[in-house]
Amino acid sequence: HHRKGLPKRKEEALAELGKRQREAVTVLSTIIRLAEAMDRGHLAEVKEVRSRLDERGDTLILELLSESGCQLELWGLENQKNAVREVFGKRLQTCCAADGE
Repeated sequence: HHRKGLPKRKEEALAELGKRQREAVTVLSTIIRLAEAMDRGHLAEVKEVRSRLDERGDTLILELLSESGCQLELWGLENQKNAVREVFGKRLQTCCAADGE
């Protein structure tokens, strides 16, 4: 599920799992999708990721650190905003900074 949509309860592989196990699969697959987006070009452009919640706690902020820019990775993360909202109940905000800032 790291490239497709979120896991569906009716899927055969998930049907035998309990509710907590299905929730864990959904959370973990979303984290993997975020990681995949942060290496969208498979060139390891992102050297570090800093994460935090905003003051109100309703927005997850991911700051990607890169020596050469990370526009492709930011675009990939943009495509994950709906999944982050659905799974974590948070908005997703992203930015890229030069490594060492």
